[in-house]
Amino acid sequence: MTTTAPVRGPSDHADPPRTFVERVSTAAQSKTAKRFVACILTALVIAVMTGPSGSALAPTSGITGSLAFPRVWWFIGLGVAMFLVLTFWAQLGSTVKSGVARVTTPAKVRLATIRDRAILETLVIAFGFIYVTWISPHDTWKGGLCIQIGASLLVMELVVYLWGAVSLRAARLTGYAFIALYGMLAAITGPVSHYLNKIGAVPHNRPLGVGLLVIAAALYAIEALLVLIAAVHNVVTPKRARLVASLAGLALLIYGFLMWTSWSQWDATTPNSFAHWLSAKHLLVHDHSAGLTIMAIGALLIVGSFLWIVAELLGIGRQARPPQHVEQFGISRRSTRSMGTPALTIVALLVAVEWPLHMDPASQSNLVTQIAIYVLLALGLNVVVGFAGLLDLGYVAFYAIGAYTAAYFTGALPIHPPFVLNPFFVIPFAIVAAMLAGVLLGTPTLRLRGDYLAIVTLGFGEVVFITANNLTGITGGPSGTPNLVPSFSLHIVTKVLKASQEWSATSYMPYYYLILAFAVLFMIAFTFLEHSKVGRSWTAIREDEVAADSLGVNALKYKVMAFAIGASTAGFAGVFLASQIGSLYPADFQVQLSITVLVIVIFGGMGSLPGAVVGAIVIQGLPAYLQQHQIASYNPEDFYMYLGALLIVMMIFRPQGIIASRRRRREIYLTEHGVVPPSSGSDAEASVYDQTSLDSPGYISSETE
Repeated sequence: MTTTAPVRGPSDHADPPRTFVERVSTAAQSKTAKRFVACILTALVIAVMTGPSGSALAPTSGITGSLAFPRVWWFIGLGVAMFLVLTFWAQLGSTVKSGVARVTTPAKVRLATIRDRAILETLVIAFGFIYVTWISPHDTWKGGLCIQIGASLLVMELVVYLWGAVSLRAARLTGYAFIALYGMLAAITGPVSHYLNKIGAVPHNRPLGVGLLVIAAALYAIEALLVLIAAVHNVVTPKRARLVASLAGLALLIYGFLMWTSWSQWDATTPNSFAHWLSAKHLLVHDHSAGLTIMAIGALLIVGSFLWIVAELLGIGRQARPPQHVEQFGISRRSTRSMGTPALTIVALLVAVEWPLHMDPASQSNLVTQIAIYVLLALGLNVVVGFAGLLDLGYVAFYAIGAYTAAYFTGALPIHPPFVLNPFFVIPFAIVAAMLAGVLLGTPTLRLRGDYLAIVTLGFGEVVFITANNLTGITGGPSGTPNLVPSFSLHIVTKVLKASQEWSATSYMPYYYLILAFAVLFMIAFTFLEHSKVGRSWTAIREDEVAADSLGVNALKYKVMAFAIGASTAGFAGVFLASQIGSLYPADFQVQLSITVLVIVIFGGMGSLPGAVVGAIVIQGLPAYLQQHQIASYNPEDFYMYLGALLIVMMIFRPQGIIASRRRRREIYLTEHGVVPPSSGSDAEASVYDQTSLDSPGYISSETE
């Protein structure tokens, strides 16, 4: 009996290294060594950022003073701590994966993980109650946040379990019930709601509670409508549906005619007539316009039924049923039970909602003006650079277009608009203006590639900046807009919900929560877009535009689409900037801002939406924190020097970014290991490629697996 030796890939070694130099070289190329060096270099960059400044006579004195003993040891220790945390995190992930792989029964794995996670989440809730009761009864928001996180994760465990064990509808109804319960506790007054408000678990906010109750009621109504449609679809055949529609149309036609006609017996104004009796019983209203409307509806139903019969006879609209084994929406059964990403998302959202409320005003200002706005910009540029692979160095131009559009329609510019709008209603105009600018720029220039495209977009950004700076009679020029852009305002007064909110330049939290809500919506929309046909076309164009063209992908159309979507997001962010700062200056839209947003996308991870958020928090939040707290001798003028050093470290040791997308991570892994597609290499390389790619979750199948 013969056995086949396993095929070794390019990175496998038949024999261990023999010499000391080979052993050192192999150790230096390992991931652990690269991680250690990257952490130490990052810590040294931070040391230089917070160290003393140099002078004209001694330019290098700042660096030597920053790295002098014993100061440098503290930052080396910081780098070692970062290395230990990252190594522990990576080791934990490998341990969990290997532990799951050793268990052969998926049901046992699922039940065990649900039980263990439920115990951990219950402990988090218990810690929250202990914190608000004994540890810090006068500052309860941290304990309330723990209670919110634990309760939300428990509800999510129940929802996911019902999704897999019962049905998706049962999971949705459970989620709606949790929304309604939270809204009820936030809206009502009583001992339970008072205690939950006191510990910070459920804030007493009547508009919020009523709004959540309305949302839950609407979701339940939609669910009931879906159930009714499904029941009708199962019971009523197409033939019966056409018959019912025809009879209903005939009945409406007759009833509308009786409402429209002036015949005395059917005139409700004629005494002692049958129509007058029906009108008294509220069964018939004599109205000419209403009768004509109802007759039109009835006629449309009859005509529609007839056209349906004709289309069925001609065979129009018949489609083959998809195979039953195909997963819908690209989501597999295994992915629906995955808890890691949803759990982290819930925790991040709760922290993002609760933590800023307890910051000082200076930190809240930095959060809105230095981080939140850049999150929106990074999400938009991530579509252009990360998804489609287009290098856009003039992204700030669309930001400026959105801001000046808001200033124009609010009456802040020297030229007056035909009508003055609230900044809320300017948002669609700003989005359309920025999108049109993206289309007008992209249609002729996106035929270029690489550096040529970068040069053209850079020139466009400079054109917009110079135009805003020189057209004093339109934009106000270097002195800024002559009038202030008004702040947002919201007034909702109904029988069900009453809410009123006035924004101002010093009220940062309303702006923050508004940006947070739209950022979440953008992330959801861009996630669906990434996994759609459009997203796959962007990926094909980014990897090889020539090959994508040969496969029938209209590269120009999809590149213009990416440009327009990214531009609209930047224009949307410009409205927030204009409304928050009040007066616009061309100096706010220099090319350095485009460079900063591009570095945020690269640092966070190109093609990764969470990476764009984390990149904005680190790149913009750390300098703002250092400047606010005056740690050592941080000089904001040296920001781009430190940014360049940090970017170089990232490109050497982690080119995929802090939070890399799965597709980007696989591409870099295959490139580093020399794995090539089977058609372009030897049989041995093909075997390695098959083993690496087909066994990797989601490489050929869905990204969500």
